[in-house]
Amino acid sequence: MSLQRTINASGRRSQWANLSPTTSTKTIAEEIAKIQAVSTEVAEALSLISGSMTHVLDSVSYVAIEEQHAVTGEISANMQAAVSTGHEIEESLTRITGAFSSVASSSESVKANVERLVA
Repeated sequence: MSLQRTINASGRRSQWANLSPTTSTKTIAEEIAKIQAVSTEVAEALSLISGSMTHVLDSVSYVAIEEQHAVTGEISANMQAAVSTGHEIEESLTRITGAFSSVASSSESVKANVERLVA
């Protein structure tokens, strides 16, 4: 190995300069193994993060569905109450109309009796 090849980009002698090719290869293999181990740890950590995010999204979706179900139920109950109130109003108006008809009939009868008495 020549001195020219052992100088790195910063102008310093490389840490590999004094190592034999076998030792250098072994050292490089160890470094690659370390990098692979770290890469595996990172992949596992990312997998855990992904699983956690999926769990959070599932929880949020569940809560949103439950909330939507509750709101829909409340809207339905309010609509049923409004329909029931509408029927009660209709029945009251029918009774009032009947009462007005009865009053009108009675007033016609009173008018006819008054006209007979006056005549």
